[in-house]
Amino acid sequence: MPWVYSYPLIEILPPISWKKFDQTLSIIEQFHWIIFSSQNGCEFCLNRMTELEKSHKILSLAKIACIGSA
Repeated sequence: MPWVYSYPLIEILPPISWKKFDQTLSIIEQFHWIIFSSQNGCEFCLNRMTELEKSHKILSLAKIACIGSA
């Protein structure tokens, strides 16, 4: 009987630098749409906002789209 081996091929990690993301968050109220392309992206965004003590309510100023079922 053959053996089955499982090898993860991707690893989800935060960016090396948050500089560009933080700059974007500083002007997020100017956005009309915010699109999350994955559950991981959404979680990283909300976690970073928490770290910066930015209210998640600011996201409600824009329409939000999410891709995927999660």
